[in-house]
Amino acid sequence: MRNIVEKSFVVFALLFFADAALSLVTNPHRDLDMFDPMASDPVKSAVALSVYLVLLAFGLLQYNALIAAFQRNKLLVSLLLLSVVSASWSPEPASSAKRAVLLLATTLFGAYFAVRFEPLEQLKLLAVTMVIAIGASFACALCIPAYGTQPELRVAWRGSFSHKNQLGRFAALGVIVFFFMSKQPRSRSWFWNTAIVFALGAVVLSRSAGAVVVLVAVGVVFMVLRLFRLPQRFRIEAALHIAGARYWCGGAHGWKHGVRIQIAGP
Repeated sequence: MRNIVEKSFVVFALLFFADAALSLVTNPHRDLDMFDPMASDPVKSAVALSVYLVLLAFGLLQYNALIAAFQRNKLLVSLLLLSVVSASWSPEPASSAKRAVLLLATTLFGAYFAVRFEPLEQLKLLAVTMVIAIGASFACALCIPAYGTQPELRVAWRGSFSHKNQLGRFAALGVIVFFFMSKQPRSRSWFWNTAIVFALGAVVLSRSAGAVVVLVAVGVVFMVLRLFRLPQRFRIEAALHIAGARYWCGGAHGWKHGVRIQIAGP
């Protein structure tokens, strides 16, 4: 029972961190270029607090493994400490401190996800998250076009996300996850191949150039790694690192000014 609850929480948290649906529901017409991610949003704040409290509870159960993981990653710990300390010289210390706390929380989630689940379990949880988000995106775009399409560019889909580029990058990551799921023993390859088609469709319909770049880059890297006959696990990790980094760093378009404030001096 606990295992099911824990996995359900992880899928929900992944959807929350990907900004799938929640921001769209609370403010469907926001301009992402002018959007301030730190602006007051009681619904999102309540959900975030719930996620972090549950994460803390599950994290305490993995206390020893998490401590060992952070001890092995001293550079990461140093960067986290820098983000906290830099709030003291930031021109907006309160805002920077809040961002630092959010960074600590999301890093804790990543560490918990890594130490709690084996790589194949991680892949399966990512796959479930992708299926839900991409399925919801098709439903929004087809059934509620006012929500599922980009307001200023009606031909581009944004699905259950706040911006078409978020959908495109998420769908690109979905293509990669579904591809590796289809290669697993005893997997329903027909289902995952169908999921790949839908994910590719979401990439095309989002009109996101960045998503196409991600797919091409991952494809090239994957072929190079395959030439060297590296184990599949290594190829999976490399592909997900490239696509994931592009999604989480590039996708948070509205955070770019906040990061500058957080780590820069006056």
